Amino acid sequence: MGIVAIIIGGIIGYLVAEKFTAKSWAMKLCYAVLCPIVFDVLVILIMGGITGNSYLAGAYSTPFIIGSIAFLVLVLCKMKVVK
Repeated sequence: MGIVAIIIGGIIGYLVAEKFTAKSWAMKLCYAVLCPIVFDVLVILIMGGITGNSYLAGAYSTPFIIGSIAFLVLVLCKMKVVK
């Protein structure tokens, strides 16, 4: 499941990096870091609410975290900074 998460996160990261441009390096870091963090926190909270168990929530949300790392790397590498 980890390989699938890496591929999906990479595809989404590539599409975001090609469609959006950042005005500064700070905005680039916000796109690359803050968006996946917010998404991962929401997934962990939803999984925790559904399962009622923190261990299962962590186990179910691990692929999302792995995909977010692939997203972060591709956005940092491909996104252009326009001044």
